Amino acid sequence: MLYNTEKRQKYDFNHEYQRQNWQKSAETELNSDQYGDFGNLINNLLNCIGLSLGYKTFKGQTFFYDGIQESLNGFNYLGSEDIEGSVSLTFSEAFNGIKKLLLLDKEIIEAHIPRGAKTGSCLKIKQKGKVSSFSEKRGDLYLNIELEPHPLFEFEGEDLVAEIPIAPEEAVLGAVIQVPTPDGKVNLKIPSQTNSGQYLRLKKKGWYQEANQQRSDLIVKFKIVIPDNISNIEQKYYRKIREFSNFNPRQSLNYKRF
Repeated sequence: MLYNTEKRQKYDFNHEYQRQNWQKSAETELNSDQYGDFGNLINNLLNCIGLSLGYKTFKGQTFFYDGIQESLNGFNYLGSEDIEGSVSLTFSEAFNGIKKLLLLDKEIIEAHIPRGAKTGSCLKIKQKGKVSSFSEKRGDLYLNIELEPHPLFEFEGEDLVAEIPIAPEEAVLGAVIQVPTPDGKVNLKIPSQTNSGQYLRLKKKGWYQEANQQRSDLIVKFKIVIPDNISNIEQKYYRKIREFSNFNPRQSLNYKRF
């Protein structure tokens, strides 16, 4: 199950249960005169527990989790047996969903990541955390998702955005071009007199949404580019256009001296 990092509570534990066990232990087994400051004793005990461990995936990626300490009545203790880590996915892996094999100590854990995960998503894997020394129950593993950058696509809210270059003549006259989508290339008609920064929205060609698995939109933004090398014939016709055109793109600028 995927959770949103900003909405979920990362660590769910019973404070009263932990407090009662610590108090019982202090009252029945420990003499504060023998150990001096009880808070120091608790901190020393916690330091004996590994609070920061590293794990590796089969691809050699490393992720870490940190033990979370909560404050209770002035003492620091390990407030939860839940742990968290992170895994990096390509856009293709996240779009289609994937099964990742993680090696935690000597245990292999299968993480079934559903399609539509993105940076900020979190996968909860039940009973794959640390074993509680009190209840002997095992906590959960929270796997934070991170997407590797894509050379073309990026997110704008729930939608995907792609900046597509077009030639000057395509912008002026209009054209039908092929544009990439997560599903493959599609034909797209560019209207005549299209400027850089203008865009078209392709419905349901974006990302899978975690809440309902419906597709978001793909926003295709246009950018007019000129060729690096212009032939003599092209230069000739551009000169003719300049000669006959009365278009002034700076006419609307209302510039006054500072």
